Amino acid sequence: MKNLLILLTLLISFGNLQAQSDVFKGAILLGGYFNLTIQKKQVPYLGSTLGIAGASYSSRPNDASSTDISISPTFGKEFSQNWALGVKLNFRNRTYKSRIPISFSIPILVDAKNISQQIGTGFFARYTFNPKQKLNFFLQPVLDVNSATEEYKVDDELRTDHKVAYLKIGIDGGLLYNLNNRFRFTANMAGLSFSTGKWKNLITDESDNFLVFNTRIRISSISFGIELKI
Repeated sequence: MKNLLILLTLLISFGNLQAQSDVFKGAILLGGYFNLTIQKKQVPYLGSTLGIAGASYSSRPNDASSTDISISPTFGKEFSQNWALGVKLNFRNRTYKSRIPISFSIPILVDAKNISQQIGTGFFARYTFNPKQKLNFFLQPVLDVNSATEEYKVDDELRTDHKVAYLKIGIDGGLLYNLNNRFRFTANMAGLSFSTGKWKNLITDESDNFLVFNTRIRISSISFGIELKI
């Protein structure tokens, strides 16, 4: 919470500085990103998996599938030809279903389901290269605060109920394509990130802290969107 207040103060300070200057009239930015991933025969809880080209799939005939949808509305302000600052919201829902054996010695299959939901907010600072070109590249440092829940059920019996809260700092990359002076398409890909937080199992009351450093870049992680300049 302290970090969010500091960043919010910085954002307001930049806005005050911009209001005092007539050199550059920056636009208000309204937009967002959308990502949908649907996979079949993907990563069962039991059984070996194979991966290629950023996708993973089961090497066993068990029925497994997942649906992952994320939406991130954004609101920002241009402060120069290259720099923009803004805030964003994060919404994500992932559902994983599979048929798994009761145990290695009992081949009877049961239904397994994992449902995770995430909500959060964050700040971003975007640097755009060659902003006067129709197509250009940007780098975007981000700071997110997220909370999530995750349930794992076997034949509708709740086996795991996790609650997670974490802070993420990272640098995203992406492309902007200017359709005209008002609209442009956006494509955002997660790059480097560092996350720290805490999880708790609400059934067993177990909890622990965690640290994650991620450098994974996959085609399935690209989010597409549109942005309006006012």
